[in-house]
Amino acid sequence: MKKSRGIIAIVFLATMLVIYMPKTVIGTGLKIAIPNTSEVLVDGVSKRFEAYTIESNNYFKLRDIAMVLNGTKAQFEVVWNEDLKAIDIFTNRSYTRAGGELRISSHISNREANKSISKIYCDGKEQQLTIYTIEGNNYFKLRDLGSLIGFEVTWENKKIGILTGQTGQGENVDVRDSFYYINETLDEKFYNDDLESYRIFKYDKGKTRRISNNRAYEFCQIGNSIYYIKMDYLGREDGSAQTGSLWKLDLDNDDETLVLEDNIYTIASDGKYIYFTRYDDLGNDNIMRMEPGKQAEIFLKDCKSYRLAYSNGWLYYVEDKSYNIMRININTKEKQKVSENRADPESELKFIIYGDMLIMPTHDTNWNSIVVKENMVTHEKKVMPNDNINYLGISKAGTLYYLDTDREEIIFTKFE
Repeated sequence: MKKSRGIIAIVFLATMLVIYMPKTVIGTGLKIAIPNTSEVLVDGVSKRFEAYTIESNNYFKLRDIAMVLNGTKAQFEVVWNEDLKAIDIFTNRSYTRAGGELRISSHISNREANKSISKIYCDGKEQQLTIYTIEGNNYFKLRDLGSLIGFEVTWENKKIGILTGQTGQGENVDVRDSFYYINETLDEKFYNDDLESYRIFKYDKGKTRRISNNRAYEFCQIGNSIYYIKMDYLGREDGSAQTGSLWKLDLDNDDETLVLEDNIYTIASDGKYIYFTRYDDLGNDNIMRMEPGKQAEIFLKDCKSYRLAYSNGWLYYVEDKSYNIMRININTKEKQKVSENRADPESELKFIIYGDMLIMPTHDTNWNSIVVKENMVTHEKKVMPNDNINYLGISKAGTLYYLDTDREEIIFTKFE
């Protein structure tokens, strides 16, 4: 009898454990989704969503995100592909409303979230994303969508930020764009009071990361490699010329290898050749030309140029002493004086070729008054908001950006 009572007690306890066991462990892929109460700002404007947190990640309805981003640079279309039984996402397309977007339940509480097995395609390519089905709707991890579509996701002051075409403090930068630039690193591993601590960085889809370990002064890109000047020392005793060695940075694996040693102090590329200024053992300055993997040759003798830039078959350079901006045809070696205005030595003789424009600070002014040579007509035009800017560069999409050093953060701004 006692034995029978013991068996009954065990069965009773086992039954109670099954009844009250937490549902999160029942079945594979089943989770508890907790309502997300954080405020969401889309380009600074507050929007309401029925969103959930699953294992510390934020999940949103795909169509809700498509709805609020419609008309922005990060807009995308969502279509059900009946043949593939899959969800098709098409970037850079306006969204077609299906109905029910941004609808919020009257009673929001913890929900069961089941891992979805739906296939996802973006612009025709299958994607591997973590998706959960909650109350019949597909919920996507917000940061996954940001990486896939091309918008930035931020977390600040307990608020979720979605930035579609601007970053930092609201400057107009397309977060889908990509470019490389040089800036000072604050990493103590690289910082040295005696040597400048500038490195090459990559901006890609709203994120930046350092990609060079060596100090970098100037760089150019050929294919999937960046060639840059590593700043080593001031090459002459009077300190009149910054100089360094030529290095190659492989963009596939970030490997850095030495190409040429010493006495190199400016660089440019036409996509096939690398052009750089180098002085020889006799102190003569020459513009050199080198095809990657081959020997360097003299392109222009006895030419001490402080800056080089290439555009449409012409190599632009700053002439020694006169500070005139000149150009030489890379095929015929015909020379032309580009501008009556001289480059400004106080601004390190910076200039850039952008389309049919030459942009530079003049010799007697600063960045507030910049000479623009457009269609062979020279005129002055204010194109920058202040004189405290640095490292002009052109992005992958052909947009000209500059770095505003007045800000506490690294900020790039379109120049249009």
